[in-house]
Amino acid sequence: MARYSARKKIIGVAGTILLIPVAAPSPPAGAALTLTVTSLFSSVTVNAVGEGTIHFACESGKFTANDIQATPTVNCSTVTAVKVVGDSAAQNVYGPNLDIAAFTSHPYLDAQTGAGNDSIVGTKQPDKIDAGADMDSVYLHLPTADTSVNLGSGTDTLNLSTDIATKVKAVSGSTNLAVTATTVSGTANHMIAGTEYLQIQGSKFNDEVDLSTIVNPTSITSLIVYGGDGNDRLTCAAVPCNMDGGNGSNELISHSGSVRAWSLSETD
Repeated sequence: MARYSARKKIIGVAGTILLIPVAAPSPPAGAALTLTVTSLFSSVTVNAVGEGTIHFACESGKFTANDIQATPTVNCSTVTAVKVVGDSAAQNVYGPNLDIAAFTSHPYLDAQTGAGNDSIVGTKQPDKIDAGADMDSVYLHLPTADTSVNLGSGTDTLNLSTDIATKVKAVSGSTNLAVTATTVSGTANHMIAGTEYLQIQGSKFNDEVDLSTIVNPTSITSLIVYGGDGNDRLTCAAVPCNMDGGNGSNELISHSGSVRAWSLSETD
């Protein structure tokens, strides 16, 4: 086990810290995206064919996906679930708009994107995600309890981020990952299958991220941890790992011989 102080140069795996996006991903190039949007009581289903970004909104009190109203129309306030069914093309599904005040029933996202290099950004509700084959990226919000997440086959990236002070603990199996996130509001669990690259982004407050119990055999081949502002304690596993403590008095601990570490503080 090694501990690293501010500005110490550590030779290890190549790579840079990747931040969780706060806006919808840019649409990929390819066949034009077409949507069919239907509703049944409080549930909406969006069938997607072709490549592009799928986003949701409340327009004149009615649910829309890419400005297309559901058939029959449904009031935003009554929507409890939004299901997206993709094809083998690359779809980007942007869920955070379902968290806006107009959706008073707090709908969750059920994304089944199939094959293709898909990108899915979840909501603050417990989502259901099946990203299918190929290279997928899934962005989830901590400490939401997402217990039905499968990134599928291929080399996939899981991104977890939080905007409040959080203690994160991750435990791996050969193909599954269990993540426990604890905040002042309580504890929530994530259960995820099919992750190769794991990225965790902390808040501007004091965070603790412990990945020491990610052990072989595991599907995870790369870790990136960004503490953000605040006094953070970051612990990496025996897997190639990049750590960035950001500002604050940080403690960076590694169980890997292949690690790169950064910190903006001189008080670590």
